[in-house]
Amino acid sequence: MINYFEKSSEILDGLYGATKHKRDMTSNENMKRLIEIFGVDLSKLNVIHVAGTVGKGSFCIILDNILREANLKTGIFVGPSIEGMNDRIRINGDFIPPEKFYHYLKTIVDKINELEINCIYFEIVTLIALMYFADEGVDFAIFEVGVGGLYDSTNCFLQKSADVIMKIDYDHQNVLGNTLEEIAFNKAGIIMPFDTVYVYPQGDNVIDVIKDEAKKVDAKVKVLDDKSLRIGKTGTETEFSYDGEDYSVSLAGEFQAKNAAMAVWVAKDLNDRFRLDISDEAIKKGLSEVKWPCRIETVKKDPYIIIDGAHNEASAAELKKYLLGLNKKVIMITSFLKDKDYRKVFETFEGLNAEFIVTSLVFKGRDFEFEKLEEAIGDKDGIYFIKDNKEAYKKALELYTEDALIVVAGSLYLASVFRDLILGLKHYN
Repeated sequence: MINYFEKSSEILDGLYGATKHKRDMTSNENMKRLIEIFGVDLSKLNVIHVAGTVGKGSFCIILDNILREANLKTGIFVGPSIEGMNDRIRINGDFIPPEKFYHYLKTIVDKINELEINCIYFEIVTLIALMYFADEGVDFAIFEVGVGGLYDSTNCFLQKSADVIMKIDYDHQNVLGNTLEEIAFNKAGIIMPFDTVYVYPQGDNVIDVIKDEAKKVDAKVKVLDDKSLRIGKTGTETEFSYDGEDYSVSLAGEFQAKNAAMAVWVAKDLNDRFRLDISDEAIKKGLSEVKWPCRIETVKKDPYIIIDGAHNEASAAELKKYLLGLNKKVIMITSFLKDKDYRKVFETFEGLNAEFIVTSLVFKGRDFEFEKLEEAIGDKDGIYFIKDNKEAYKKALELYTEDALIVVAGSLYLASVFRDLILGLKHYN
């Protein structure tokens, strides 16, 4: 039997083995050229384009679930990959089949090699999603922005069904700017002429920037009115009421109630604008069946283990709030990419009643040398430095008691590695 994942990996190793192409954060002309070369007809796609610092992936998955429950054929492009190289591209919740991923990948790489075009992987995987969704004729295509918005590879559409801008906070400052206003400007770069823009409620300084950018292109801005939002119990599910209706979303953390309320609001507005048939029943069922790995995900109950991809100060604060509510001692396995503001993230985690196991994270040239990470965090009580991931997990199990829980956090890439390790999946079986 042909292993299409291995064949895809061989192609990518051949493309990137010798040289590493860096993303041009000041232009997405390369992406537009690729779309032209491969003749992708973007007019076939009803696009929902989602930017933001935190919550955008969760919003995409929740909205996708709601639309599917309303019998709409959906395509969704989210990241990063957690369960395999094909998991970020889905139709009706199903990952693109490995053989189709390989077919598109080979077609693209053969052509760019022939034309001697340098491409980053994110451009290629975005192009695969565009081609796949157009070929399969989805009703709606939901695209999560990679970094920022203005020059992101996904920012290639001239007209969309909706733009969504979730909570904006500090991340990727080396690219997007050091103030919230600068970051908001970059993320508002996804707004195209006459788009309808749905905005997560946040500071006036951020919303004013979005409104100013929208005004320049005659786009309409709508901001979620969350005055009627009431958040109830949160465990592995989170209960909330919005606009007089009671809901429950199958994700942990109070912040997911607001992400879910955004999805409910956008779904209802799309229903009115496009005369769809999205019932309250479809909305409630869609919310109740969301699955989103590595987002405060309970992967084991004995021992009690939670995995989360918190990697910036805002997401770390939400995780901390959730963990404090559990009133348990925390044993945290953590590591960071060197281009993240790891100091602020770690300082946030230090507010927990926790012991820390700092381990290594190897990822495409963005990883710390372990000794430098150890030096940066410093030798403190309750912190163990264990480079090997398996040994780090063994240490966590040694420290575990019935009144404790093990948490993996600090990076989505770290979360993915440990999810595989703990559940005995692809990397460690």
